[in-house]
Amino acid sequence: MRVLLVHNPKAGYEQADGPEILRLIGDAGHEAVYQSTEVDDFAAHFEERWDAVVVAGGDGTVTRVMKLCADRPAAMAVLPVGTANNVATAIGHTGALEDLINAWDPQSRRPVDMGMAIGDWGRSRFAESFGVGLMAETIVMADKGNEEKARAKFKTVAERLEAGIKVLRRRLKDLKPAKISLRAPDGTHEGKFLWAEVSTVGLVGPRMPILENDDPGDGLLAYALLPVEERETLDTYLEHRQLGSAPRRTGLITGRAERLTITWSGCEGHIDGRLLPGPAEKPGEKPGQRTAELEIQPGAVQVLRLSR
Repeated sequence: MRVLLVHNPKAGYEQADGPEILRLIGDAGHEAVYQSTEVDDFAAHFEERWDAVVVAGGDGTVTRVMKLCADRPAAMAVLPVGTANNVATAIGHTGALEDLINAWDPQSRRPVDMGMAIGDWGRSRFAESFGVGLMAETIVMADKGNEEKARAKFKTVAERLEAGIKVLRRRLKDLKPAKISLRAPDGTHEGKFLWAEVSTVGLVGPRMPILENDDPGDGLLAYALLPVEERETLDTYLEHRQLGSAPRRTGLITGRAERLTITWSGCEGHIDGRLLPGPAEKPGEKPGQRTAELEIQPGAVQVLRLSR
């Protein structure tokens, strides 16, 4: 195959660097062209014809590349060299890099869904999740704490994941409730909540399997809501995850749907780990209130199957 390798050189913990990944791809019989995400115009390479686009990075890099791959003929493969690797886990692209590369099946693909969020900022695809409340507020907290410097302290993936859970727990402890309404075909949830998250995969944040979704190509969005009264329940769940196990109960209300509407005020929102831009003023809309229409885009990306 003719392969475009998109690599985040800042990702990874003592894993293969760019030249080593290129060597592994070449040894497997493929022709690869390297592209670093550090270059501003790397997206221009997606206009060329490729048999496959391979992304080596964490969830931030993977979701960025998935959006560029959407509706294009080239298949996509993931080499997970990040921390949580939620998307890679969802599509089954996990394991040693050499084993993954040797398992690529150029003749077989599987469709993977993406989500679309429509709001006052415009239209945005998401490859992992859209959320308001806890996860977005944790991003704000991490930014204020200069996460880039903090990242350098962690030497292993396990240390980084544990640190992510600690940050979530700190933010959860003092997070103020927000007014959130989530409308789905099976009913409406409305009131004071600490968190609402909608995803195309079953994992969010620091590798938390809290959503009812184990198939990223089933044509459904998975959602979760955290009522105020379940704050301690989720904190207990997170505490046990730090200890290497977790109770089944998270305190979250969960469900699945093809289409959802979220209206919220009093908290931040995010798409694939990036905070939503500030709201535009609209005549007749309550101050601070925002709305997002969320829908599934079935099979928006074609992913290489693995022959193993």
